[in-house]
Parts: sequence; C-alpha cells; structure tokens
Amino acid sequence: MSASLVRQALALFEEDTPTEDKHSSKKKKTPDSSSFLGTNKQGVQKKRKLLREKQNRELVMRKKKQTRSVVDEYLSSCPEDRTEENLYYLQKLSAHKTTPSGASETVLNHHRGKLAKDRTAPAEAQESLSIFTDRDFDKFEEEYDFS
Repeated sequence: MSASLVRQALALFEEDTPTEDKHSSKKKKTPDSSSFLGTNKQGVQKKRKLLREKQNRELVMRKKKQTRSVVDEYLSSCPEDRTEENLYYLQKLSAHKTTPSGASETVLNHHRGKLAKDRTAPAEAQESLSIFTDRDFDKFEEEYDFS
C-alpha cells in the first residue's frame, strides 16, 4: 500500500475512536472570521467574501482529490509494451513476398533528391519569343534618345 493510503486509513481510524481528554469539558473556540480580517475597517465585506470563496475552493479540491497507489502511478507513467502487436504486423508484411510495383518506386522517388548529388539541375527556361525584332528596338532607340 502507498503511504498516502496508510495515512488516510489512520486518519479514518482516529476519527472513529472516541478521545477523552481532561480538557474536553471546556468549550473549544472556533476561529471567528473577524480574526482573519484584521483591524482595517474598509473592505470587510469583500474580505469575507474572498475568505468564503477560498474555503469553498479548498473543500472542492479535497473532494476532487483521488487517492492513487504508487503502483498505479508508475504503471500509468510507463509506456505500453507493443512488441507483440509490432511482431504481428511484421509477420503480416513478410507474408507478402513481392512488393507492389508502385510502392518501391514511390519510396525511391521520395528519398531521391535529399542529397545534393541526387538533385537534378532545373531545366533552363527558354527565352520567350518576342514579337519585336532587334531592328524594331534599334528604331525605337533612334526615335527616343535615351542618352
């Protein structure tokens, strides 16, 4: 068992047993909310409201807290062992003696080009054909002096 479970069991056991103290006849004082607020008179209602909200949050968190053993926490943090499943799939793959025709080409094409030596030079773009000839350009320069 985990230490937290042992502590909780002991706490439950202590609550069940009656305690007889010499001073049990004396009236125990519960802390008043005014003792938490301080002596400043301004903002008392707001402080009381915040104190109530804080106590409610603590109560909710105590209710939500789940006890888990150390073994459960360890098992949840460990990754699953998928060896058997992986072996099953490998045996299924090895049952097919031949690979599909396109599969090997697809794999090779995917990996080709990763290295600089495998890259092909990009095709040089052809010069676009112009509707103007060199004579037209010369004539245009003569008409408009660009010097």
